[in-house]
Amino acid sequence: MDQWKDFDSWYERCSGWLKEVEVKVKDTELKATLKDKQNQLERLRKLQEELNARQGDIDKLSDSAQDLVRISTDTRVISQSSQLATKYQTLKVNVKVSYTNISEFVINS
Repeated sequence: MDQWKDFDSWYERCSGWLKEVEVKVKDTELKATLKDKQNQLERLRKLQEELNARQGDIDKLSDSAQDLVRISTDTRVISQSSQLATKYQTLKVNVKVSYTNISEFVINS
């Protein structure tokens, strides 16, 4: 029972945090002025750092799911964990691409 609670806790924590980051990423649109672009670039850099810092949380969720599968026959936890890990990786790629694109605008401005 404790392992289920542990998994649920990690899942809720990771899921909520990923939703917050998704909103932040969606609010990232190309700005017109160089100063705005530089500010946006800094914001994306901070998002990259935040995403990298949370890799351990995603790993912990995956480990928790693996532990549950070993003691039960319920494999839904693996699916849930994988979905969040995929969402996490997609966010990392999107932020990196946005950062690279805006960096080019800043450099060329």
